[in-house]
Amino acid sequence: MVVTLAGPVRVQLGDGAVQPTSPVTLAFKLNGTEAQKQLDAGNVPVLLLQSEGSESVDVIDAKWDAATTALTARAPHLSFAWPGFFNPGAFINEVKDAMSRTLGLSFPKPDCLGKSADFSHTSYHISAITNDVAWPCIRMTPQAQEGTLGIDLYSNTPYLWKVVATPAPIETSQQPTDIETYPAAALYKQIADNDGDPDTILMPGQSVALDFGQYELSPQSGTLTYDVGTYMIGLVGYGISTTLGKFSPGKYQRLLEDRAAIQCLAEMSSSINGPQPEMNGARLGELVKDVIGCTGAVGGSIFNVLTGALGGAVMGPLVSLVSPRLAAQSASFTVTSTNDQNGGSGDSNSSATGQLSNTEVSEEGVRRCGTITIPQTGKAGTVVNDTSAITCDEAMSVMNRYLNDPAVNDRTYTFDEWTCSVLGAAEADQYGHVVECRSSQRPAAVMLGK
Repeated sequence: MVVTLAGPVRVQLGDGAVQPTSPVTLAFKLNGTEAQKQLDAGNVPVLLLQSEGSESVDVIDAKWDAATTALTARAPHLSFAWPGFFNPGAFINEVKDAMSRTLGLSFPKPDCLGKSADFSHTSYHISAITNDVAWPCIRMTPQAQEGTLGIDLYSNTPYLWKVVATPAPIETSQQPTDIETYPAAALYKQIADNDGDPDTILMPGQSVALDFGQYELSPQSGTLTYDVGTYMIGLVGYGISTTLGKFSPGKYQRLLEDRAAIQCLAEMSSSINGPQPEMNGARLGELVKDVIGCTGAVGGSIFNVLTGALGGAVMGPLVSLVSPRLAAQSASFTVTSTNDQNGGSGDSNSSATGQLSNTEVSEEGVRRCGTITIPQTGKAGTVVNDTSAITCDEAMSVMNRYLNDPAVNDRTYTFDEWTCSVLGAAEADQYGHVVECRSSQRPAAVMLGK
């Protein structure tokens, strides 16, 4: 990335123990013909500085005077110094190589792909996600009253996706990414955690677990939307900082630990999400400069050299990496169910009356007594009295007490002669009601239909 035209020279004040209080101008007499070749190739004059015992090399912008064939620069500290010419094209190629390594990973299919979540009489299935941008799995989590459903999404692209499910999951968790395999994910996570956006992000090499409630809180569908801001800023930040590590080892790790730099990158990321003009070399050059500007001191003294050298012409190799041509900016999945009642051909959306005909109570005894509001959801349910042993008024009173009595604090609750229970999701699909109350003294049952 840097072509040197002379070897290092030790520059010091006195015995070298004293550093100047202000920058000192250093001048190097060079071969004018060789220097001009470097300029003609688009390379930028720089001064390299390295303190004794340090692994880091500072790259300072310099000036070339063809008339005197001298390269001059203002050095903030003294030790070993030598002149050279910085090649911005070679720097960008190094950045491209670092970024490309993040895109060449494979994402194996999980063993759970294509399997259903099976309850006593109902099986739930999740569709493939559009363009296979992620591998979806559905699972049953055992609990009282049969259990609940969960969805696990496994990354299948090197890009980032915002995940939204309907209804919203009651709990979301993310498995950590293998940073050794996918080091750029460390910066993606830092940006995503600091951008003020509460969305769930599926990162490369990661899985996200979505856990849902029962009944109307069971999963129905979901969408994944390409997170252009976090991807673009994170990838550029990773490529630049790892490449700068050739001058200053550990640059990327210092960036991850710099809270001000991360916050600056997160704000850039937030400003990029949404409709964007087409990316080109000139626009990308400005973006790269802004990313370097966010790093502040983390960027090192090469900052001025880079911002002056990274014009649109050298940015071409990065455009397709930073702004990939995706088949679509969003993807989706749906959840369906089948149940095996009546030999497996039943309709999971059957009405309450049709389901009740499978009980021992005769159809003539089934009565719909009215509707009642479920306080937990605000939705109306139909109260069904399955026998003439009690009146509709009593049936309504029993259900109202179970749903609204503050003393009720469990899914199964007994009062007077009645024991009421909330059914599991699969049972509710099978029988067509969500609450069932049975008398211990009379052949009577009261149900709350879906």
